[in-house]
Amino acid sequence: GFIIDSYVKYRGMGGSRKLVIAGDGPEYMSLTLKAQRSPHAEDIIFLGHVDDVVKLYNKAAYLVLASGYEGFGLVILEAMDHFLPVLSSNCESGPYYILSRKSTPSFNTKYENGLGVLLPTPNNYNSIDYANGMLHLDSKVTSKYERNDCLRFFSESEVYPIWEQSICGE
Repeated sequence: GFIIDSYVKYRGMGGSRKLVIAGDGPEYMSLTLKAQRSPHAEDIIFLGHVDDVVKLYNKAAYLVLASGYEGFGLVILEAMDHFLPVLSSNCESGPYYILSRKSTPSFNTKYENGLGVLLPTPNNYNSIDYANGMLHLDSKVTSKYERNDCLRFFSESEVYPIWEQSICGE
């Protein structure tokens, strides 16, 4: 619901992109009703479950991931792999470590680099910040260097040996 509220503000600020929501979680019905009641209902598209996310990434301009907690955030790496900038919550979990892994952790604050923008976790007062973030990403281009560096850091060849050491207790 927060993303729909932010999207309505984004449109009110002059944004023109459509909002495409993939997935079919437990909030699907309530969110579709909320979207239908918005002034931009015709531009909010619910895809439900998507098997071919590559096709979706290839058509997208950026990824928005707003939540109070996010696990590792594999979807962020998938988006980066398709040269999409990311707008995500700066929660104490995956998004921060993916986008800003070389910086000192400072959660729940604004952070930006060549991969995207992190904003404080969603609340009743900051949907305008996410709307501004969407407007900003309308013209943002992902840094190829930062993208390649990040994807290399989280690649299977780099991560697997670390997992193996952890599992084996070495």
